[in-house]
Amino acid sequence: MPSATLRPSLLVQFLIFALAVAAAVGAGLAVASRDSTARFERDVLEEITLQRANAVGRIFLRAIHADWRDVAALAPSVSPADGRAARSALDMVVGDGERISWAGIAALDGSVTAASFGMLEGASVAGRPWFDAGLRGPFAGDVHEAKLLASLLPAGPDGAPPRFLDLAAPIQDAEGRSVGVVGFHVNHAWAQAYLAETAAAVGIEAAIVDRQGVVVVGPPAMQGERIDLASMRAASVGAQSAVVETWPDGVASLSSVTPSISYRDLPSFGWSLVARIDPALLAEQRQGALRRIDLALAAAGVLIVLAAGIFALVLIRPFDRLARSAEAIADGGDVYPEESRRTSELARFSYAISRLSSRR
Repeated sequence: MPSATLRPSLLVQFLIFALAVAAAVGAGLAVASRDSTARFERDVLEEITLQRANAVGRIFLRAIHADWRDVAALAPSVSPADGRAARSALDMVVGDGERISWAGIAALDGSVTAASFGMLEGASVAGRPWFDAGLRGPFAGDVHEAKLLASLLPAGPDGAPPRFLDLAAPIQDAEGRSVGVVGFHVNHAWAQAYLAETAAAVGIEAAIVDRQGVVVVGPPAMQGERIDLASMRAASVGAQSAVVETWPDGVASLSSVTPSISYRDLPSFGWSLVARIDPALLAEQRQGALRRIDLALAAAGVLIVLAAGIFALVLIRPFDRLARSAEAIADGGDVYPEESRRTSELARFSYAISRLSSRR
């Protein structure tokens, strides 16, 4: 039968079909896996950014809390009437001024009775937010420029007057009435550097935002600015958020908002923390994951083809041998067909050929 030899065998057709199925399934899985990888990458980025932002916020506030503990410990041990006796303690708190710029004790009328290195002793701080609020209870105040201390302390890194974060606690008499205030001015430059270093250590950039949406501690280019970003707007209303947006430096980043950051008994500043991570940081990991997926799909394709080959040899090859036996019998040959019981179809086919052979 010359025409029969031109037709592909069942074995070849089956292998071609298996290869086509493996290629189609592999291509579909590759597309689906890449889409899933992109979604997974976004979810991972959100989770990483949020976790790192939470960690940075806690570490930063823990450092501020250490200063707050000094304020809270000093308040019950001093008296405005004998404030000068606390001068040495105030001097030790300030040290070189890198972290705490000024520490002082003010009497009920606002007059400073003792201060670190004597700065502002005798001056009045009545009307200053830290003093007025400190008389009423524990207080943590937002960033502000130096007023009375502007001429006594060096300017900030940008040449502007030094800026402070305020911590204050009331000094109370035996009856629990406020008779004065202990106040610390935390150096804003130190806070800014500490936040930047802490954030950089975990691969993010962070900014602390107040209730008005102003960056109070953060990158120098954003300091004191109200940045028109969705994350900043969410931070100003204390809403948690994660969004991809383009920052003022032109870099598209995933931003995460941690609202209302706090730490233990530290009085609330009313801050939220905005952090961003550059998606390019995980590009290498993503490419590695895609390469591993491609290798897994290739390996699966090879296994499918091998399985198809084994299937063909075990189940299809016997049909070929039976077909050859049938051709030989039809040509008059004295051939006893191979008996095969691997499948019911093979057994029936073999039996039928045997019957035809015996009737000749």
